[in-house]
Amino acid sequence: MAKVLADAGARPALEGGLQLIDRTYPIASLVDRAINLAILGDHPAYDCFYVALAVREGVPLFTADSKLARLFAGEADIRLI
Repeated sequence: MAKVLADAGARPALEGGLQLIDRTYPIASLVDRAINLAILGDHPAYDCFYVALAVREGVPLFTADSKLARLFAGEADIRLI
């Protein structure tokens, strides 16, 4: 079950998380590839955006999702954590 943070706890948590982000990517540039992966793997598209970005950037994708790793192991360097 998700934990609900009060405003006093939510703001510092969000600010701390934003410090981890060093760049952003326009989602529009990944749509075609992500949708194709979603259809190919019969998998939710939101996960496939991560796979498409990892492929495009040539970087590994770290995930705890064993189904995602198994489905797209041939598409990207996917590492289970």
